[in-house]
Amino acid sequence: MIKIKQINDQFVNPVRYQFGGDDKREIKGKDLFDEIYCNIYCVAKKKSGKTTVLNKIVRECCTTETTVMVFCSTVNKDKSHLALKAYCKSKHIPYLGYTSMVEDGVNVLETLMKQLEEEAQQEEPDSESEEEETKNSMVLFDSSDSEDEEAPKKRKNKYRACDYFIVIDDLSNELKNPILVAMLQKNRHYHFKLVISTQYS
Repeated sequence: MIKIKQINDQFVNPVRYQFGGDDKREIKGKDLFDEIYCNIYCVAKKKSGKTTVLNKIVRECCTTETTVMVFCSTVNKDKSHLALKAYCKSKHIPYLGYTSMVEDGVNVLETLMKQLEEEAQQEEPDSESEEEETKNSMVLFDSSDSEDEEAPKKRKNKYRACDYFIVIDDLSNELKNPILVAMLQKNRHYHFKLVISTQYS
C-alpha cells in the first residue's frame, strides 16, 4: 500500500519565462481545448463523422499563424478533407497534405521534428551565420515562392494559436512510428497540436 506524507507547506511560484511568456492573448478555441498545445485522440466507428469533427477543430483552433499538416491516405479524395483544404485556402491558413508519414523516401515527421529542434536551439542566434542558417532551414515546408521577395509584415492575430496543427487520420499501420511517439511527448515544447483520428475496434 502506498502512503503519502506532506513534508512541508512551501509554495512554488510559476517560472517567469524570459521569451514568449508575456503573450496575454486569448487562446483560439479555448472552449474546445483550454491547453494551446495538446494531444487529441479522436476515436469512433466508421462513417460516424470523425473528419467533420476534425474540420470543426481546425475552424475553432487555427489562425493564419498556424500551419495545418494532414497525414491521411485519402487526403486527396475524401470530400471532408477536400473541404478542409478549401477552407484553409479561403482563410489563408497554410495547408500541407500527405498520404503517408513517409513520402518519396522522406520521413516528413522526422524532417519536421529536426527543423523544430533547430528552431528551438536558434531562438537566440549567437552570430550572423546562425541567423542565415535559420533562414535557409526547412525547405521542405517553406511555402514562399522566392527567397528574394521580402515578405509583407503580417498583422498579429488577436488570438494565440499553435504554430502547427498536425493530423494523423486513419493511418493505423503507421501509428508505431517512433517519431510520432516522440512528437506526442514534445508537442508543448515545439508549439503544436496533434490529432490522431482512428476507428475503434
